Amino acid sequence: MVWKYDGTAVNINKGFKNSDGYMLPKNWYTAWDDDLKKAEGLVWEADSTPTETAKQKLERLRKVRNNLLLETDWWGCSDLTMSSAQTKYRQDLRDITASYQTLATVVWPTKP
Repeated sequence: MVWKYDGTAVNINKGFKNSDGYMLPKNWYTAWDDDLKKAEGLVWEADSTPTETAKQKLERLRKVRNNLLLETDWWGCSDLTMSSAQTKYRQDLRDITASYQTLATVVWPTKP
């Protein structure tokens, strides 16, 4: 959340320029209550955070998937034999990005 004046974010350490001149932080941020700030044209708004790109979402999905694969790498040791359920689980993890593009929508396979 940020204070905005005439649609522009106000740096609370720098202040802002209004019709009465340049207002320093000590003049408005700490001295004015919220009602006075609003009366002077200051508005409390949510930050506009950059949205995550599709590429970034897919990369996060891959990182989680890769960690799940790492947890089961020991199943493939030369002195062990993977069951068909274990093989399918690992293959389903490798194929997850073909069906899903984000962590918000993914349905993970069940670990045997």
